[in-house]
Amino acid sequence: MNYRFGARLILLALALALHGFGQGSLSPTQKAETGAITTLGKFNGGFWKSLDAQGKKLFISGYLSATDYIVLTVSGELGGDFDSYKFMFRQFWPLSLNVVEVHGALDRFYETSENALITIPKALFFIICEREVATEQRAETGVTKTHGQSNGGFWKSLDAQGKKLFISGYLSATDYIMLTVSGDFDTYKTMSRLFWPPALKVDEVHAALDRFYETSENGLIAISGALSVISERAAGTDEATVQKKIADLRAKSQ
Repeated sequence: MNYRFGARLILLALALALHGFGQGSLSPTQKAETGAITTLGKFNGGFWKSLDAQGKKLFISGYLSATDYIVLTVSGELGGDFDSYKFMFRQFWPLSLNVVEVHGALDRFYETSENALITIPKALFFIICEREVATEQRAETGVTKTHGQSNGGFWKSLDAQGKKLFISGYLSATDYIMLTVSGDFDTYKTMSRLFWPPALKVDEVHAALDRFYETSENGLIAISGALSVISERAAGTDEATVQKKIADLRAKSQ
């Protein structure tokens, strides 16, 4: 293993630990009850919404200052170079966004009521992931890809076994990621159903995707989008709302 790669692995492990994504037991200070403004002792969406615009700006300015100082210090102690600093820094802060833009991104994130108990550090993690996908997956829409994601064309190119393997892998990743970032079981359940229909087995999801892509207008919708529609239906969402979601996905897929 070369030095730079090894250093980056150490920095990533440290980043994940600082985010609280490990599987170990909570420390005594993290055992605070979840309430209106904190989740496991960390500020959440309730706290964010309690702030006025100036308060939000000051909070994330302080968050950025601390992040920059700590990452500089830790990466320096590990003998890391500027690339290592950037690699670690981007685990905590979206590199392409300034304070005002992060302010707006957090406002949008917490507009979804289901996100209220997600802590601010984890909200920033999701924003970072979203930015990474937008930057690194700007592939052209084609027969099997839409904005870099596998779509109905890809789904239809698979045989039955291939479809089963694809969605088995999709479920495995979804379950692992949601367990890692959710922090508690209730949050895990709430977040998981945004990405996978919890009441359905792999074979049932397989059949539901086949039916979804029988409609030619759905061909360019990414499989992830199709699964969100299937999840909505499985949860009992009214069909008018589901159809609006499908229409929105079709528009975004062009």
